[in-house]
Amino acid sequence: SGACWFAGSAYVRLSGQAATVKAAAAGLAAKQGAKECEPGLWAQIDARSHPIFQGRGELLRLSCAPARPLEEDCFLIDWGGAQRWRSADTMQAASASPATDSSSAADLSPAAEASAADSLPAVRAAAGASPLPAPKHPGDHWTRYPSSPQDTGEVFTPLPPPLLRIHQALKRAFDPKGVFNPGRMYKGL
Repeated sequence: SGACWFAGSAYVRLSGQAATVKAAAAGLAAKQGAKECEPGLWAQIDARSHPIFQGRGELLRLSCAPARPLEEDCFLIDWGGAQRWRSADTMQAASASPATDSSSAADLSPAAEASAADSLPAVRAAAGASPLPAPKHPGDHWTRYPSSPQDTGEVFTPLPPPLLRIHQALKRAFDPKGVFNPGRMYKGL
């Protein structure tokens, strides 16, 4: 079973015995006006090949508690609310918008604002910062899906230093020669 939301519609995947699934689908259709979704929808979402993903550039997926209220500008909510997909472009534009406090507000033209949004990834990279936003809640983490196969930047939320040291110690203990997937999860690990 599964559930997701995008483009203003909720999608539910039913699983189980054929007769039970058929009865549940008929009940949903009768009560909610539900209809069968396009063939292959769930496989396309899993592979990020569905048209909802196209033309969005770099993607960010937040994994969080499913019952958490929606705080992000998401184009797809999956896993019953536990996975929330965003375009990195919308996130960068939001973080590059000028402050509204009159004591520190910058008066940027639309062209200057767009330029600031375009330069944000370069500024973050030059400063050695992660291209991923900091999670707002404990236990949340972001996964970055680069738009280019040549992009070798970090894809997971950076670990806090104490947790990184634990990961490094485990890696040294189980893989002292560093031959198993070097750098797969984090650079230098």
